[in-house]
Amino acid sequence: MAHYVPGIMPIESVVARFQFIVPKEWNSRYRPVCIHLAGTGDHHYWRRRTLMARPMIKEARMASLLLENPYYGCRKPKDQVRSSLKNVSDLFVMGGALILESAALLHWLEREGYGPLGMTGISMGGHVSF
Repeated sequence: MAHYVPGIMPIESVVARFQFIVPKEWNSRYRPVCIHLAGTGDHHYWRRRTLMARPMIKEARMASLLLENPYYGCRKPKDQVRSSLKNVSDLFVMGGALILESAALLHWLEREGYGPLGMTGISMGGHVSF
């Protein structure tokens, strides 16, 4: 996002951060991956890793990529309190950044030979994943 609109995001939010959880073995020649986007107030990765990624890897040997929202977790500005964004416009910036970062990650996964690919999310993350 910062590439297209310099200065729109706080410096802490510019670099995308994610966890990529892959099975030790794949079930077939396919290497399926699902990107899971966080809901409002979901800082870091614990909830999605525990409730989504672990069951998917156990039941279907499907990898998960957990993208951390701008303004949350390690990407939270120093002067921000909890999940309370400083400006209403930050919500739109967050959504735009998540869309661009997700698209970049989908292209990267495809180039690396992963697929089929999917996206899901909880709450706000579900909205952005559409």
